[in-house]
Amino acid sequence: KALHLKFARGVGTDKVADALASVAGVPAKALTQFGTLLRDAIGADGIRTGETITLRWPAGSASLSVDVRGKRAGVVKDASLPAGVFTMFLGSGSVSPALRKSIAARYS
Repeated sequence: KALHLKFARGVGTDKVADALASVAGVPAKALTQFGTLLRDAIGADGIRTGETITLRWPAGSASLSVDVRGKRAGVVKDASLPAGVFTMFLGSGSVSPALRKSIAARYS
């Protein structure tokens, strides 16, 4: 499974990292590691229009791999993080209801 986020506008580093690392039900240590990984990979200039972040959950894995701008940034090993991230986007309380609706329409 993978979430490929392509940014429609520029966003600051902290805003992206804080938003993506605000996953419910995940231990603080894993969220801190995830946020730090994102901040380090994104850099001080933030994400620009058209740039991407890809979050991958390899089948059978208890880890989330992170690519920023098409380059591997790192992996966070925590059993609850991948499911939490995917639920944040695709669950009933999605941070992007339009995305969730669009995906549901494609597969129904």
